Amino acid sequence: MKRILTIALAGMICAGVTANALNFTPTPMKVTAPTHITYQFDGNLEIPFTLSGKPAIAFLTVYSSGKASSIKNIKNGNMNWHYVNNTDTCIYVSSPQSFTTGNNSFYWDGNATHQYNNTKTAGGKVPADIYTYYIFAYDGISTKEMVAKDFPFGWMERGILKTQNTDGTPLSNPVIYSPGGYDWTETLKPHTNYKWVIGGDPQDAGLISTCKTTDYSYGFGIDIDPLDHSNFYSFTHNINTMEGIVRKFKWVPNGDAELQIEWGEDGECRFPVPALSFLGVFAGVAAEPGGDYLFTTDCDLSGVTNQTNLVVIDRAEGTVVRKLDLSNNWVDLQADIKDHKGPAAEGPSAFHLQNGKMALGTWWSYQLGMMNPYAENDEDAQIWYNGNGDGYADMLHGPNDKWEYKYTTQMDANYFQASPAYDLGAVSFLLMGPDGTGMGHFAYSGETAGMKYGTYFVDYDSAFDGIYMDNAGAAENTTGWWWVGHDSVKGTISNQVDVAEAAPAPFTVAQNVPNPFNPTTTISFTLAQAGKTTVEVYNVAGQKVDTLVNASLKAGSHSVTWNATKFSAGVYFYTVKSGSFSRTMKMTLLK
Repeated sequence: MKRILTIALAGMICAGVTANALNFTPTPMKVTAPTHITYQFDGNLEIPFTLSGKPAIAFLTVYSSGKASSIKNIKNGNMNWHYVNNTDTCIYVSSPQSFTTGNNSFYWDGNATHQYNNTKTAGGKVPADIYTYYIFAYDGISTKEMVAKDFPFGWMERGILKTQNTDGTPLSNPVIYSPGGYDWTETLKPHTNYKWVIGGDPQDAGLISTCKTTDYSYGFGIDIDPLDHSNFYSFTHNINTMEGIVRKFKWVPNGDAELQIEWGEDGECRFPVPALSFLGVFAGVAAEPGGDYLFTTDCDLSGVTNQTNLVVIDRAEGTVVRKLDLSNNWVDLQADIKDHKGPAAEGPSAFHLQNGKMALGTWWSYQLGMMNPYAENDEDAQIWYNGNGDGYADMLHGPNDKWEYKYTTQMDANYFQASPAYDLGAVSFLLMGPDGTGMGHFAYSGETAGMKYGTYFVDYDSAFDGIYMDNAGAAENTTGWWWVGHDSVKGTISNQVDVAEAAPAPFTVAQNVPNPFNPTTTISFTLAQAGKTTVEVYNVAGQKVDTLVNASLKAGSHSVTWNATKFSAGVYFYTVKSGSFSRTMKMTLLK
């Protein structure tokens, strides 16, 4: 289950939020379910759960477990338009049901509604095995609650939600940052960025903090330095030189941002972008929670070129580390789309980083996906993506299809991925499962066929967990940020009583400790399965300088110590690789 963070002491409030009766104090939704259920695969299985805080619309979904490494570059689903790679896949999805608070149950008869392990036909009994089940719940029954009435929220005012302190511990109050909108100009021009600490009086516009930058055409996303929240990054285009530009600033509350000229080249990291790539700036820039990298794109959403790369930038140095080519999945030149005047290049134009995975989306067409941005090659990077024709997020596949605008894409803690769904009537958001399986379209209470700008998750066992969204599509059509309850949980199903202990752990690589260090440091990692494993150290020039592990290791937790006595001070990288899994981290040796 995802519950791993400790809630801050009750009553702790971030700086800038004054306690009073008008503060935003929601009642979070909480779903509690067994971590393991024993099932002999011989009839109906009851999956009990307790719902507290809010009523819910919820559904059950069942996934394979421990099969990820055997699933390679597979296309499945309707018309084979869905792609999965190195991830467990969905075999069953229930219909959505309404639940009141208290004790409730789902029931599963052991039949598959989707292909089992991408090989068996849906509709029959699944074999006895280990499975992962999820319950996803949200409040589509109660009225939305106001978070910040005058804080900008629109298709151009994309926000980001920060939930961690610089040391990785949870914030007692999440914080929203917004670039305030999009502007396309050939000259430097002032832009206003906004900050809101969740929990303050929603009606008090005086709680909004601003910071102005001077930039060229301005993007739809800024991000905060994960290791120093007084700094932030912006992404802009210079249409005269055809360059993408990431810039680092110091946030000056209600003042002018200060460009950090010691970063990159005079405060900037520049890279070429294709002609007519003005829509690529929509993606903004995403900062890795762990701190080492920034991510953006050089894509062209105008459909003129086929260029689509994920641009990886060294956060500390301000230099481009590498580019991952996404064009195989994010550039589509198919005749049926061109016949309907759909774009050739689709993005990505929206990012969200969560626990080592990146959700990808675009408002311009149908595409959604998830990737591993740390993969060593383009092929291994993509985990899933959905194509046009799979029945979800489609655009102009058939002559009567509508164009579904999706301005943001976000994941909860269990990797359910949501995007707002505009131009499909009185629905609010589209939801994909952890492997990209379409779960359906869902609506908040009181929704109309109007605009829907964003869907954001806060999901770390805080007092403010839930879904955050705009209110443009509601009957009253009011501005600002709003909230409804949400939670999702997972557990295992098996005919083995102790399967919870036997289930494979995920592949993870921890930051070395200590860091910086002199002269020794410990590297810890967890293997999802047994296999040949290497731990190698590289210098900043990309040359391998040491091999710490080169052996077959069992699944589970491991650690190795690097003694760098004979090495010079500086920045090094360590790569842990096992089977198809790989992760590279940065470390600093002091002398």
